[in-house]
Parts: sequence; C-alpha cells; structure tokens
Amino acid sequence: LSVSRIRYLSFFSNDPATVWSSPFLFVGGVRWFYETAVETLNEGERMSVAAVAGKAGTHEVVRSVLAAEMTVQTVVSIRDRMVQAYQDVMRMAI
Repeated sequence: LSVSRIRYLSFFSNDPATVWSSPFLFVGGVRWFYETAVETLNEGERMSVAAVAGKAGTHEVVRSVLAAEMTVQTVVSIRDRMVQAYQDVMRMAI
C-alpha cells in the first residue's frame, strides 16, 4: 500500500478488518483508485503535449508515460479479475 492509500484508509478506520469488510469503504477505495488512475493518465498526456511543444524534458516525459502505462496495465488487470469474480458468482448453483 502506498502512503496516500494508507492515509485514505486510516481516515475512515484504524481497524484493517473494518476497512476491508465495509462495502461503503470498498466502493470509496475503488473510487479513489479510479480517480488516481485518471490523474496519472492525464499527467502522462499533459507531459506528452508539453514535449511536443518543447516545454518538457525527455526524462519527465518518459517517467510520466511509463507511469501511465503501468496504470493502464493495473486497471486492465483489476477489470479482468472483477469480470472473472462476477462470472464465478454467476456460475454458482442456487
């Protein structure tokens, strides 16, 4: 967990079991992750545009684009796992 993630979770509760068992906190965590992912992608895009305009260095652009790439890979991985979990639930016998 990143420091910002720990701060986010500790804002709601000091008990890890409570943090992970509450559906409202889970949804809040997913929302926080989504917003952070969007910010990272936007930063990568801004740096790419700044590079084309000659206002950003190569190092900053590469760092931002790699961060955006890792974010996309993470989001896709989480999406795949959520779809798999949904399919598993749908296959359960009633």
